[in-house]
Amino acid sequence: MKKFFIIIGLVGILFVGCSQETDETAIETLITDVYSDLFSIEDDYQKPEGDSVTPSQKKDYAFVFWWRELQDVSRNINISIEGDSAFVTINKELSGIMHRCPTDTWPPEDSILIDIPKDFQDNALRYVVLKRDGNPRIHRGWRIVAVSGAKILSPTRPFQIDSVKIVSADSSLIYTVKDPLELVNIDSIMKIERLREATISVYTSPDSVEVCVFVHTRGYMRVHRYRIMEKAPGVYCGRWLASPMEGRRRLGIDVLTYETIFNDSTGYEGEGWIIPYESTGE
Repeated sequence: MKKFFIIIGLVGILFVGCSQETDETAIETLITDVYSDLFSIEDDYQKPEGDSVTPSQKKDYAFVFWWRELQDVSRNINISIEGDSAFVTINKELSGIMHRCPTDTWPPEDSILIDIPKDFQDNALRYVVLKRDGNPRIHRGWRIVAVSGAKILSPTRPFQIDSVKIVSADSSLIYTVKDPLELVNIDSIMKIERLREATISVYTSPDSVEVCVFVHTRGYMRVHRYRIMEKAPGVYCGRWLASPMEGRRRLGIDVLTYETIFNDSTGYEGEGWIIPYESTGE
């Protein structure tokens, strides 16, 4: 009889272990597959087409055509389950080559541009909270209840992003982010009608550090990237259109030092924020 109970106990332990692994797999599937457009950032590192030429405001190169080639992604998804709640930390190490093709004139006098590349390395961090209160046959009942944005940092940088403000053209939406890692209820993330125009303002400090600020936004087929310009010391403003596709999406703010793009000899220095939002129907 004692042996019988021991066997039952061991089977119970094994069953609990398998159950926990299955929960973790269900949670990871939700994050990486079901809501990939909300949580994936790899697309923002791929080469855009036709929107990569960055004009200089100084007497350096006239333009630099640039893009990142992502070569390695190390992803760590840490899932902590307590009862019917789960807290998830997503940490990614991304590295590769920043390709830079500068020219002294535009259009280039020579049809062949020379690539002067730099290595890059970024660390991305974000958080997710889930509850198990749904249909147990669908992702074992797990659903996402809160998300943070993502903060992406190079190992060194002489500046920081202080905040991002988004104001719709009719001022019906005024949304400010001061900490992209702050958890927000999934139903309370920024909502904006698909293709609605808004103004984005990015604030950086110290304002003595020259930076180039880019917006990453999802189009029909790919992620678009374009530069917004400085309107006052440390304040960068530009136009943005919400995704044409309905659903939960992401908006990227990509800030690089001026030297990263226009100076051949300096290293790669940058900070990025990913802001989740929902593109709604009209």
